[in-house]
Amino acid sequence: MLYEKVAVAAACVCGMIFFTGCAMDENIKKTSNGNNNGIRSFSIDNATGLKELDQAVADLSLVLRRHGLKEKTACDDIDHCITYKLVLTEKDDPLSLSRVGIIRSGLVLSFYGSSASALRHLIYSYLKERFHSQWYMPGKYGFTVTGTRNDPFFFNQSKVKYTLPFLLSYQYWGESPKWHGRMREIRDRNIKVHHNWHKMIPPGEYFESHPEYYALIDRERRPYQLCTSNPAVIDLMSRKALDYFALNPEEEVFSVSPDDGYNFCQCENCRALDKETGSITDRLMVFFNAVAKRLVAVHPDKKIAFYAYLNYTDPPVAIKPHKAIIPVICHTPWEFCHNHSIVDPDCPANQRFRKICRRWCKLSDEVYIREYYGHFLWYGLWPILHSVESDVEFFKQIGIKGIISESHEHWGIAGWVLHGAGCYMAGERMSWQNYVMTYCNELFPHSAHIMHEYITFLEAGSRSVGCRRMDALLTDESMAHLYLLSDKLLARAVNERAKALARLNRYGLDLTFQLIQICKARSAGDIETMISNTKNVLEFIETLKNMTDIPPVIKYPLATDIMSRFYSRYQNEKLVAQKFFSESFGFVPEKLNQGIPIRRWMMSDPYPNTIKPTDAVPMYPPVLDSSLVAGLETQFPPEQDGVSVKWSAVRYDDSYYSLYQYFPHRPENIRYYRAKFHLKKLFYGCVAVRAIDGYVLMIDGKEIGSSKIRRFERKGMFDWYVLNISEGSHDLMIKLEGSGDLEKDDFTVMFFDHRGEAVEMK
Repeated sequence: MLYEKVAVAAACVCGMIFFTGCAMDENIKKTSNGNNNGIRSFSIDNATGLKELDQAVADLSLVLRRHGLKEKTACDDIDHCITYKLVLTEKDDPLSLSRVGIIRSGLVLSFYGSSASALRHLIYSYLKERFHSQWYMPGKYGFTVTGTRNDPFFFNQSKVKYTLPFLLSYQYWGESPKWHGRMREIRDRNIKVHHNWHKMIPPGEYFESHPEYYALIDRERRPYQLCTSNPAVIDLMSRKALDYFALNPEEEVFSVSPDDGYNFCQCENCRALDKETGSITDRLMVFFNAVAKRLVAVHPDKKIAFYAYLNYTDPPVAIKPHKAIIPVICHTPWEFCHNHSIVDPDCPANQRFRKICRRWCKLSDEVYIREYYGHFLWYGLWPILHSVESDVEFFKQIGIKGIISESHEHWGIAGWVLHGAGCYMAGERMSWQNYVMTYCNELFPHSAHIMHEYITFLEAGSRSVGCRRMDALLTDESMAHLYLLSDKLLARAVNERAKALARLNRYGLDLTFQLIQICKARSAGDIETMISNTKNVLEFIETLKNMTDIPPVIKYPLATDIMSRFYSRYQNEKLVAQKFFSESFGFVPEKLNQGIPIRRWMMSDPYPNTIKPTDAVPMYPPVLDSSLVAGLETQFPPEQDGVSVKWSAVRYDDSYYSLYQYFPHRPENIRYYRAKFHLKKLFYGCVAVRAIDGYVLMIDGKEIGSSKIRRFERKGMFDWYVLNISEGSHDLMIKLEGSGDLEKDDFTVMFFDHRGEAVEMK
């Protein structure tokens, strides 16, 4: 990029660079021929005295020394020593970088900034622009520098003004704080939001003496969420906010976000404030406004923030938020979509999210987004950089102030996504394809084309599959192709750096493969394999923790916690099955045999999943509330004799699996699946049914069993029913709540005889 000699406003410092160099261990240590135009040494004068700049100063020194300059305490040789001076200007607006710039006077380069974040942003932008210095990930192998010693900046410009548009962000990048700063993350607006109700009004302290502070659930006060219409609760939360700022005067924001999950109050006063079916945002906004009003009366410069989440993601209908309220909209992977951009007109989930964002921006002056660039529940490959590019631009256009992202310790799974997302939020505007190319060239110089194929295969596949359908991308064939590329990457590694990065990539692939095996076992109803595979994943995570030569493959504490919960759940499934066999047939199988799921079905067209009319606003949205589902009780044509129904053949082959458990869809309709089978003799045994949501199971028109319990309300995965079926031909039909977005509903039906042996129904 060429600078004008007097003053150049750069539209975006970081978006102007396209890296073409290849970085290796050897290249980093070497410098090209040249004399730096006579400059032989440097000094750095941190005139601000800010400790927050220590890492940036150290990295500036590192890069200059890598280019052959010697560091001095102070320059005493005016002809051969350049001074970098960091100056803090008056902090007029923490959200603006209008007073940021670099000015040269002789051999003194003065970096001006209105805050530590602004100066840090400027230093790392300068290092990237002038010296091609980049930190792609934490750790010793994530750093590259490919600039030359003949830096024309020293003499060819007398003044350069940097204009740095950026998306302000406070991100949770796990345990990589140095990397945050190196990615030019801006934290002057310290938006710390978390589920805070139980921390501020803990049930252990208040529930026994004041049960009325908590939610009324089924006519009983329970220590779940708060009763936000209770004046005493409003008063107590307001005092908690004032106490918080008294103890933390440097903080700007207090979190009033509800606890994670549902179980909101059903009392008449709370429900009277609800204005839209399925949403409780209006009632919460009444509560938030009351707290905000009392807060600003004492601290007019302080604000409160909350997650717009679950059944309070939608903006309020009748209540306008107080000016001191900051909504943080959650772009959740189970409700919305990351396979496709928010602006994708063909993605229905993101069409809704787009409208939600625009409505919040009209209501509030300061709105943030909670992103999931590293998914907190799915620890497999997560190729979504193609969406991040468009999403960040959309957020900027509608006035979103910044992004708070979750669970970013996913370097072995989506390192290129995390790096690219960081660049976009630093103000860069390069295409995601160019970021991928740069990532591959810089980190994998001897096998860039292999890594490039690996990433682009995943990114293209993610865009082409259905909404929230990573399972449709990670097929057996796709995984085999990725393993082939990973093998090549490992084989071409020529030094320790290349080997470490290739291993990092391979560990992410291995973890994905193991997770898929759990999903497959779940779809096949193989409880024993589910248990053993989950145990394998936990052991694999333990081995990864001890890898010191690579950055974190995943966020280990969270992954261990989540997978341990699944492990306990699968073990409980085995106990439930053993209890069923004991009570029904008088024996306890030590090991559960793998079932033989029915895989050949005839599927009906979908029928409407109607919702019962109700005067009360449900405490759960339709995706969760079992009591409102009427579709399973409605007579549709397949249940009515003499009505012609269009059936289509569906076969679940052995490679079929679903991540429905990790990425659940909102059920939208009813479908029927029919299978015919013939028995040569009397069958005495049982049938096991696994369905994500509600179902009705019928044999020869007789109901065998049913459930309207939805995925998040279910205690177990399988339902078991004793059967006595005569010899001859029979008609099996299962009626399911499903989603029009799915090619196949996620369910399993399999039979066992009274001895626990799997039976194949033909």
